[in-house]
Amino acid sequence: MSSNGKLEQTKLNFKGKKPETKPANKKQRADSSNSTNTDMDDLSNINTLLENMTEGLAELREDFKSMLKREEIEDLIKNTVSTIMNKIEITMIKTIEERIKFDIFDNINDTISDFRNRTRKF
Repeated sequence: MSSNGKLEQTKLNFKGKKPETKPANKKQRADSSNSTNTDMDDLSNINTLLENMTEGLAELREDFKSMLKREEIEDLIKNTVSTIMNKIEITMIKTIEERIKFDIFDNINDTISDFRNRTRKF
C-alpha cells in the first residue's frame, strides 16, 4: 500500500499481437427512393391482380346468367321423357295391332281350313 492509503495497482504491460476481431456488421438503411419504387411496384402488381380477378368474376357472372336454371332443366327432362314414352307407346300399339291382325288372320285361316276339311267329308 502506498502512503495515502490506496492500493497500488500494477500496470499490465502487454507485449505481443493484438487478437484479431471481426468488423461490426453495419445495417444498411433502406434507400428511401428504392424503397418507394419497390412499394409502388408491389402496389402496381396487386392492382393488376385485382383487375384480373374483377374481370374473371364478371365473366363468371355472365356465364351463370346463361346457365339453365333448375326448373328449366326439370322441364327439359320431363319433355324429353314424355316424348320418348309417347314414341314407345306408339311403337307398342303398332306391334300389338300387327300381332292381333296376324293372330286373327291365322285364326281365320285355321277356321277356313277346318271348314274345308269338314265339308270334304260330307
